[in-house]
Amino acid sequence: MEKYNIPEPNSLDSMEGIIIETNKQENEEKENLVVSLEEIIPGIIFGDLEKNKEGYYVSSNIPNNVKVFDNASSSTEDLQIITNENRRKRGMETKSINEEETRLIFNLLSDKPLIDLGAGIQTDVLDLSMQGNSSGYVGVEPNNYKKLNELLNSGKDEKSIPSAVVAEDMLAFLRRLPDSSVNITAFSIDQFVLSPRRVGKDYLVNLYKEIHRVLHPEGALFVNDMSDISPAGLKRRDIYEGEYKFLTIFTK
Repeated sequence: MEKYNIPEPNSLDSMEGIIIETNKQENEEKENLVVSLEEIIPGIIFGDLEKNKEGYYVSSNIPNNVKVFDNASSSTEDLQIITNENRRKRGMETKSINEEETRLIFNLLSDKPLIDLGAGIQTDVLDLSMQGNSSGYVGVEPNNYKKLNELLNSGKDEKSIPSAVVAEDMLAFLRRLPDSSVNITAFSIDQFVLSPRRVGKDYLVNLYKEIHRVLHPEGALFVNDMSDISPAGLKRRDIYEGEYKFLTIFTK
């Protein structure tokens, strides 16, 4: 009859202790990647903005009249198709992004926090901010914030940058930020969210003022190239197809 080596009770206790300690270290490593908004954006005004137990931030200012898009995760791919089709209709040539434009984008992103307005439920902008060595990422998403928070946390590792999710109206959030402090992305929100019929002209005017106020002097506002977003007082430059698709950037 075959004999089995059964660990002594003390050995079992040691194994259990090792497992508990390993899990504790893994949890501590994950917690180190979860930082407060104050660390990402020093000087932010919190007011009623509070961090809940799931890790994202919630305020009382969440719009209830914004359509939730179930296919938001594929919006970037869909937009690429729409953009290329619009170019063909308008007789525009497409070209690949060159090295100069790539360096420009990385320089604009580097060492500054990136605010992703209307982030949806995809992590493309987080990936871009990581490639550009941004100092942090904040996804402002009033509808799909729980899913976005799950996606960000599931993808965090030792190479991740500090990141957070905020469930709040984008104008209300921008008003919390210090002057000249951040980069901003606003991909497709004018098509889906910022329709004048939906938010009103005054909202758009105030949003553009806040974007101009909080935009870092060495940073940029990034939008897709068919966007109607065009804040007064900012310089416009179009970046064409390539790894960083259909971008338009606005700088001070």
